[in-house]
Amino acid sequence: MAKVRHRKQMFGGRYSAEEYHQKWGIPRDAKCVGCGNRPLIRCITMMEVEEAKKLPMINMLMLNDPIKFMNEMIVRIKGSDGRAIPYVRISCVYACKQCRRSLERAAAKAPSHTICEFHYGPGPDKVVSGPS
Repeated sequence: MAKVRHRKQMFGGRYSAEEYHQKWGIPRDAKCVGCGNRPLIRCITMMEVEEAKKLPMINMLMLNDPIKFMNEMIVRIKGSDGRAIPYVRISCVYACKQCRRSLERAAAKAPSHTICEFHYGPGPDKVVSGPS
């Protein structure tokens, strides 16, 4: 039988899994959009390139520096028919645990041609090693 490691023993007892994700998985200068605290959740909003070309700000970015735009902001997502569709990263927003519901509600109100990708990180009790 495998030995079960408790959360208190992770990283020599210095960090829980959430604290480790918060320290190394999220940029140091990121703040929660709701309250300004240290965030734990990241939401990336993306839009199809053809739809994004209609927005004046995206058009200006494409004309200004197209190589940087293509390398840093374009993501290829495989569609239901199997072909890769280019998407543009429109925004990246951070939230803490308390503001999670308001972030999800705001993302639900986004236009239907956008994709919102959430990164929650590990939960407080999700890390388990050994048989359950």
